[in-house]
Amino acid sequence: MQQEIITQPSLCTRFLPRSVFALCFIFFASVPAPAFSLDILIGSSQTETFNNNVARVLCRLINARAEDLDCAVLAAEEGLHSSDYIHTLTNVRNGALDLGIVDASIQYDAVNRTGQFEFFDMSLDNLRSLFSLNPVLFTVIARGDDALKAISDLKGKKVNVGNPGSPQRLIMDDLMRVNGWTRRDFSLMEELPATKSQDNLALCFGTVDAVVRFDVHPNTATRNMVDLCDARLLNVSGSVVDKLISNSSFFSPSSIPGGTYSSNRETVPTFG
Repeated sequence: MQQEIITQPSLCTRFLPRSVFALCFIFFASVPAPAFSLDILIGSSQTETFNNNVARVLCRLINARAEDLDCAVLAAEEGLHSSDYIHTLTNVRNGALDLGIVDASIQYDAVNRTGQFEFFDMSLDNLRSLFSLNPVLFTVIARGDDALKAISDLKGKKVNVGNPGSPQRLIMDDLMRVNGWTRRDFSLMEELPATKSQDNLALCFGTVDAVVRFDVHPNTATRNMVDLCDARLLNVSGSVVDKLISNSSFFSPSSIPGGTYSSNRETVPTFG
């Protein structure tokens, strides 16, 4: 799965250099209001998130290459957590934002009125994908327990599955459904967000045995968990994962190369 940006297609030819297209995955949406030459706003998740950093990089490229354009980033407000992408999508739709970055699965559900958008009261079917950013990978990080090697080993453990509505939580919910798991299959199912290192602290202090994340790699937060909390990445593979991928329009098998983190010498299979 990739991440996506939102803007008017006519604007792209004015300020996006070819080099940006090679960076990764970004997706764009048409909006009814025209963009103003001195006011380009890119919507993103909260600060200290990957897509917020990408938005800031894009603005730097725009400001450096287009003298008549002024770009700024509008991050989602602190505390929104699970509704970051709704903030982005709706503000692109109503013309308050010229660009926005969301995950591919979120755009798919928004356009097709599936998942959390099944009963959404605003039409978002004008969203369009322009090009692609870095793939985002489903990642499971566990404390240094030799018994934890794969996602199937999480049964009976204390797991942080992410806050309700977050991409990692939505994907974990799908995996649990396909696997036939419920809350009772974990000794603790925590719902801490990844922002402000809340899941990181829970893992390091032993509140949970493993955390579920949805990240680009290499990732600083993941490296901190591995190095400071004696943690490792678990294999995310098997028939359940294969079934989830085969039923999806936006997931595909992927992997995290061996050596990306100190505790994982070999390649870690997952999907993204």
